[in-house]
Amino acid sequence: MRLALAKHWNKCTSSDVFSQELTTEILVSDVEPKAQHPIRARHQALTIALHWVTVLLVLAQFALAILHEHLSHAEIRRDVLTAHRSLGVVIWFLVVGRLAWRLLGMRLLPFPASMARWHQWGARLSEWAFYGLLLAQPLTGLAATVLRGQPFNLFGIQVPSLMAQDKPWAAAAHGTHSLGAYALASLVLVHAGAAILHRVIANDGVLDSMLPTWRQRPGTPIQ
Repeated sequence: MRLALAKHWNKCTSSDVFSQELTTEILVSDVEPKAQHPIRARHQALTIALHWVTVLLVLAQFALAILHEHLSHAEIRRDVLTAHRSLGVVIWFLVVGRLAWRLLGMRLLPFPASMARWHQWGARLSEWAFYGLLLAQPLTGLAATVLRGQPFNLFGIQVPSLMAQDKPWAAAAHGTHSLGAYALASLVLVHAGAAILHRVIANDGVLDSMLPTWRQRPGTPIQ
């Protein structure tokens, strides 16, 4: 009788211990933090500054172009066009500086492992498309101005006529400039949409690595 009671006691005790261990494992698994995407290293400060200065200037250019089309006062239209033209020259030199930095000193961050190969190629192509359009737009705009054969203002300075008027080529340059503006606007929208998707859906740190102010999220840094 004593032997049977001892066996029954040992059986119950071992079952209780197993139940407690199982309960502990369940509780621990419940409180473990969920896996998060690793944090990308930040871009260099100069890269971030150049990016956002370019963004602000390009948005200002679009605003000036739209304002010029909707104004009726001739003098104000002329001043807005002068500002648009002058800002285009600033952007051109800024992009030249960005290209020099891109080729000589910029640290390129690796793509997230979750990005497909086609997505990586798309990102690279859009980057170089931005450079091409931002360099071409000021040139086509100035070409349209010069080919009209009339004096014009640049940074508040009166520039004399540089050549005889050529209406067909002036119209062609103006049309090319308009098409480039639509292409640039489309590329800006695609780029902004992709950045939002990277943050909201992929959550892979691509947007965070380029933000002017950056708050570190839990995870493992990528160097």
